[in-house]
Amino acid sequence: MVALLALAILQNSAFQEPEPPRKTLSQQIFKTLTGKNGYEEYVFAAEMVYEPNTIYRTFGSPETYAQRNGISILAARKRYRQQVITPILNLIRAGNRKPVRDPREMMNYEVTFPELAQFKELSRLFCAESYLRFSEGDSEGGMQSLMDGLDFAHNISNRTIIAGLVGVSCEAILLAEVSKHLDQLSERDAAKVIAYCSDYLKRPNPAVSAIDSERESIESIWRGLESPQEFDYWMKALEGLSAEFDDEGNVIGENPYIQRLNQMNSVERQREVRKMRERSDENYERLKALYAGPMVFWGDERPSVGRIDSAEAIADSMMAIGAQFGSAMGKGALQIAILRAHCAVIQFQWRRGRLPNHIQEVADPRWAIDPATSAPFNYNIFPDGSYELYSSGIASMGRLDLVYKRPVPPEEPPEEK
Repeated sequence: MVALLALAILQNSAFQEPEPPRKTLSQQIFKTLTGKNGYEEYVFAAEMVYEPNTIYRTFGSPETYAQRNGISILAARKRYRQQVITPILNLIRAGNRKPVRDPREMMNYEVTFPELAQFKELSRLFCAESYLRFSEGDSEGGMQSLMDGLDFAHNISNRTIIAGLVGVSCEAILLAEVSKHLDQLSERDAAKVIAYCSDYLKRPNPAVSAIDSERESIESIWRGLESPQEFDYWMKALEGLSAEFDDEGNVIGENPYIQRLNQMNSVERQREVRKMRERSDENYERLKALYAGPMVFWGDERPSVGRIDSAEAIADSMMAIGAQFGSAMGKGALQIAILRAHCAVIQFQWRRGRLPNHIQEVADPRWAIDPATSAPFNYNIFPDGSYELYSSGIASMGRLDLVYKRPVPPEEPPEEK
């Protein structure tokens, strides 16, 4: 019996291949490490947040750590910053000092980005570090944490649209934290932030390079549709994009144009794909030129896409996300300009003991200009001594403050019975 049992175990194990070891984020992303690409440090930092059994996972919140170890909340927060936050964020700061480039050699619709989900969490760690520094009376250090985080958000935005949208989200998280501490800034802090924002606004728009990458991904679809071997695979992707939906989002039928495309011979398909590629190239060249120019000419450039019933409509629908991304990047850059204007007001108040009567009264009138309109920012002083400062916004965006609030559509009047 023992021999039979042993034989059964051996036979069973012979047919069970051992599971391959789980790859870390860096092993999934990098073929080789160079030590010269800041993206490597970013991914190492993401691993410290993502991987199980790291101190980030085991430490817990400062409150639970204090209870577990019988120490004060203040002492627990200090340890949390020293032992958890600082080692992770110092990796990102090291990456910020290097050129940053996504290491993926090719971009197409099958490439995955497992690190991006962790990048938003890293931005929240910058906010946590900033909060702790401000609570200790270190306003300069608190703002430096947030500016380091903004550099990180900007650096991850310049290769793909999906990474760019994550960068925009990270930037929004950080700017929301900035808005909580404006009243804690000294004159010196304000001057430092003004200089930072002025430098930030001179950087190339990441939307331009991200749109190039998106174009590369779109090209992989056109090539797939031209290949008899890959046609069916890529047609599935188009079917998902072009399905007919009802008002509740339920699929109610196939798109007639996609049905016709499936029935075409190879010569007819080639002609249709050529139309898609030509329209796509026109769309992306227009977007690149738009976002390389002044922000005042940006706005939401998405083409009007109704029913997808032609090759051109297919290309237009794929271009829409690129246009949406450019507008999102414009919103972020506008908020940096708004932050500079706020700090100019704070600097003026420290120097003069009052708020400026009008926004152009700040030290440099250029800081008062809204890039979305080329006119001064909207600025109003209230009787209680507070003020508001906001941009009129890019087309389709509406009013834009340092923290963006999506406009609420007006309520429709109730129907008469």
